[in-house]
Amino acid sequence: MNKLSEVKKSFGNTFYIGSLPLGCRFCLRGSKLVLFITGLCDKNCFYCPLSDSRKNVDKVFADELEVSTDLEVILEAKSISAKGAGFTGGDPLLTPKKTLHYLKLLKDFFGKDFHVHLYTTGKYASKQVLLELKRHGLDEIRFHPEVEWWKAIENALNVGLTTGAEMPVIPREEYLNLLKRFMKYLSSIKAHFINLNELEICPPNYLALKQRGFKLAKNSLSAVEGSEEAAFQLLNWALTQGLELDVHYCPSIVKDRAQVKRRLARRAKNVVKGYQRVIGYQALLECIEIRLPKDFKINKTSLCMHLNIKPHMLKLVQEKGSLIIYINPQSPWRALVEKLKRDGGELIEVRRVKLLPSYKKTEVLSVPLSIKF
Repeated sequence: MNKLSEVKKSFGNTFYIGSLPLGCRFCLRGSKLVLFITGLCDKNCFYCPLSDSRKNVDKVFADELEVSTDLEVILEAKSISAKGAGFTGGDPLLTPKKTLHYLKLLKDFFGKDFHVHLYTTGKYASKQVLLELKRHGLDEIRFHPEVEWWKAIENALNVGLTTGAEMPVIPREEYLNLLKRFMKYLSSIKAHFINLNELEICPPNYLALKQRGFKLAKNSLSAVEGSEEAAFQLLNWALTQGLELDVHYCPSIVKDRAQVKRRLARRAKNVVKGYQRVIGYQALLECIEIRLPKDFKINKTSLCMHLNIKPHMLKLVQEKGSLIIYINPQSPWRALVEKLKRDGGELIEVRRVKLLPSYKKTEVLSVPLSIKF
């Protein structure tokens, strides 16, 4: 490990001293599958961001998709061209058999270079479990422990795992003092890194944070006021201490702008249909939607021949009492509208629709189009 000498900015607009953890590099590129192993956890953090649909519930999610089969996990990983996975929760080590199963599944299918990191409180990180994780190919383990569970970090190092910690930066003096003590401990045992996350406000933890006097930072939708300033103070403090520890600070905005957006952009390229196009800079799918009366007679083959387009660029569906045509925005869709009008079609609506490339295909923007003839 190089001697820490300066704060550097990563390609994903995070900040670090020393080296950037390998798992973080994958995340910042959007190339990590987020595998939510279980919502079970007995740490009871007041700032926990888990929704009611996940918290204290033993369910598995691959990114946003609840899954029940191995195939669904593999398909989701392939849909984003994943180069690795992050196992999260809850605490995945509360269900060790399930965690080991998915670790083996992904390593067997994608190969040993498929990078997997795991988050845990450390309470259930016994030497036996850590040895099994190592044997199954876990690449990196990240602890979020209470003081009484710090010893588990040493155990992880002793079995040969790349070992670090991940903690939120709570802007309160007593917490920051404890965090400094923790960082010194990590350095003393030669842990590899600590990730410092900007504390976030979200619907599940809003009341708990508000009751403790926390509020949103100015011009932010999620960051807690004072958390980022405290994180930079910790980075500078680490430099003065000469710690043998890589320190990485990840602002809350990076999760949406880098990790999630880039993951969705990767997914969009893999799931786009012929009647859609990818808007890469927005990580969205776009199509033109033409709505007609349900009894309107139409022939897809003749339409495609008239427009000189391939059949996969157009889709016909009966939905909600209407006949709907979906067509690629880069096709001559205006010519299609003109033909439909000539053929006596009563256009109910023409829209430009933008969708998230997630499995639900959530509509995020719909613009009615006024067509003049």
